[in-house]
Amino acid sequence: MLWRFKTETLLKARDLWSLVDGNDQKPINTNVLSSYTKQENHTLNLIVQSLSNSQLMIVCQNTTSKGVWEVLAKRHLNKGLTSFVFLTCRFFNNQMNSNETMEQHINKLNVTTEELNAIGTKVPLKLKVTWSFL
Repeated sequence: MLWRFKTETLLKARDLWSLVDGNDQKPINTNVLSSYTKQENHTLNLIVQSLSNSQLMIVCQNTTSKGVWEVLAKRHLNKGLTSFVFLTCRFFNNQMNSNETMEQHINKLNVTTEELNAIGTKVPLKLKVTWSFL
C-alpha cells in the first residue's frame, strides 16, 4: 500500500498524475505528441523504478503509465471479502517479534491499518512512536 502513496505523491509533485488518472489523453495533434510522449515515458519510468521485481513481473506487459497503475491497483487494492478477512486477521493477530524494535512493530501495525483503510474498512487507529528522555 505504501507504494501507492509514495508514487502518487511523486507524480503529483511533478505534475504527471493526470497521465495516470486518465485526465490527459494522447493528443492527435502531432505538434504536441512529442511533448506528451516524453511526459508519458517519464511517468512510466518513475512508476517502474518504484516497484520491486515481483511487482514488475505483473506489469511488464503494459506500455503506458495508466495501464501499469491500473494493474497494480487491481492487484493490491482488492476490496473483496478475502482481503478484508486476511487483513483483519493480520491486524488482530499482530504480535511483536523478539528481533524487532517497538518502532518496527508499530510501523507494521500502521501498515496493516492503512491497508484496511484503503479497502474501505475504516480503522480509527494511528499509532505514533515518541521518544522522551528524562
